Amino acid sequence: MLAPEHRALAGQSAVRVRLPEGQADEYAWLAVSAESVRTVYRHPAFSRAQADGVKPFLKVAPVLVALDGEEHLRIRRLVKSEFTPAKIRRLTPMIEARARHLVDAMRDRGHADLSADFAMPLTLETIAGQLGVPDQDQARFQKWGTGLLATGEGAHECNQAAMMAMCEYMAGLMAARRDSGTGDGGLLTMIGANAAATGVSDFEAALLAASLVGGGWESTASSIVTFTLRLLTEQDEAGVSHYTRLCAHPELIPGAIEELLRTTPNSIFGATQPRRALQDVDVDGVLVRAGEIAIPSIDAAALDEREFPEPERLDFGRHPNAHFAFGSGAHVCIGAPLAREELRIAFTCLTATFPGLRLDVDPAELEWKWDGTIRQPTTLPVTW
Repeated sequence: MLAPEHRALAGQSAVRVRLPEGQADEYAWLAVSAESVRTVYRHPAFSRAQADGVKPFLKVAPVLVALDGEEHLRIRRLVKSEFTPAKIRRLTPMIEARARHLVDAMRDRGHADLSADFAMPLTLETIAGQLGVPDQDQARFQKWGTGLLATGEGAHECNQAAMMAMCEYMAGLMAARRDSGTGDGGLLTMIGANAAATGVSDFEAALLAASLVGGGWESTASSIVTFTLRLLTEQDEAGVSHYTRLCAHPELIPGAIEELLRTTPNSIFGATQPRRALQDVDVDGVLVRAGEIAIPSIDAAALDEREFPEPERLDFGRHPNAHFAFGSGAHVCIGAPLAREELRIAFTCLTATFPGLRLDVDPAELEWKWDGTIRQPTTLPVTW
């Protein structure tokens, strides 16, 4: 599933790439080895804030992922304790119930679009339910999510407008619950209380809540879709589809998810948000000088044989599997435990309910979305 250009980079540390014309930073370093990616993510001399908006990447400030240092930690602490694996396991019954409801509705019809009928509602309802967003308001987030991830001409204005609309909604909902004096014990109420106790502004707290929806919904939904596509269309050494194998051996599902996270691109860019070096840094033998841009390519790093022996082979028992699908270091995805649990439940439910699941269209005829940053087909028609 990884592109040929990533294979061509195998064995290198970092390479110079040309950024779109008209940028002040005409060139950047693309970190392609696992060690170089790890350094760009973790070294304190690399700043996310100072590289925000370098094209073709989106400008996302003032969202959490564009902050640095203590400012980043100050906002992240508002919810960090709620996304530990132990806390996420408390959500398991709720996520399982939602998944069962969705597959039951699919089963009655005999066919479905796995994206619209399962992946999207499961992930949106989970994070919206965690925050306490009323069911009738969730459709708004689908519209805002499209704007938040838009690319192309006018994308910056569209991204910012969507984020501000989400932020205003969250601020209103948070204020209404605070003013009522009742709250609901949910994540949004907790964010508001923690913000008030630590001096974080209402705007910053609402922006964090909006960011959790924007960052923790569509990317996980797209993974459910693209992982299913791979499982149905690729075979193991015995000539059995990987999906059929998981149906027979559900104990392999957690390992399969990690391997699919490693090898299945989630972004149309093939890399994650850029960083700017604040001082000279050695990046796996390559000197990145102060002021230069470095871009971690997690897709290329997934092919690093030093880190992942036989990197192009899907090995559901691979251990260790320290991939970078959720980033690394201070900016590691705060929602990673939730995403993993959603993926585990989704594939446990699908394989148990639909052992005969198959595509209802020729894979070559699938249309892919190119108007947003998330890599996914527009639909995934399936039957069983």
